[in-house]
Amino acid sequence: PSGMAMKLRKHLRSKRLERVRQIGTDRVLVLSFGSPPVENHLIIELYDRGNLVLTDSEHQVLTLLRNSKHDSDTYVSVRDTYPLGASKQRPPLSPEWLRDTLMAADANAPLRTVLMRAVPVGKELVEHCLLFSKMDGSRRMGAKPWEDGGAMGLLLQAISEAFRYFDADAPPPTGIIVLKQRDDAENGKGGGGGGGGGGG
Repeated sequence: PSGMAMKLRKHLRSKRLERVRQIGTDRVLVLSFGSPPVENHLIIELYDRGNLVLTDSEHQVLTLLRNSKHDSDTYVSVRDTYPLGASKQRPPLSPEWLRDTLMAADANAPLRTVLMRAVPVGKELVEHCLLFSKMDGSRRMGAKPWEDGGAMGLLLQAISEAFRYFDADAPPPTGIIVLKQRDDAENGKGGGGGGGGGGG
């Protein structure tokens, strides 16, 4: 077995998985095994090349698949403390926050791009928010979209609802049904008649 496998076996073999949580809005999961003070955390990074990081109860790194650099100031290796605070966090949703975010963006930036950077819910939910508010995602910030108070209110409402999907008590998604219209040729409608026969 690899060194990583041996470490996992040593620290987790006799412990029960107690909880699973996401760090901020990043693609990072923390699996917690055992109870303090002998608790261990297995941190799974699901971005870039991915990584597995095993820490103690204080989040000090015991072993990891590869050393990683989270940003220009944060480098993670054995015996370092895992930087939980460096993860993306949910922004403080308010009309003022939304307006200030749009006003601070580059005048040539499209609304869709600004929202995807500021609202970490994924491009599909950002697109849903734009459709719900009936705001044009290609509209540039130079056009001052924040001056449309009604649309901004709907946009903020949609963003708030989008974040609900990430809450622990969020209701399960009900799914969607997609209807695609087909023409007659695709439906296989064609000729085909039969002749009759007589009997006597």
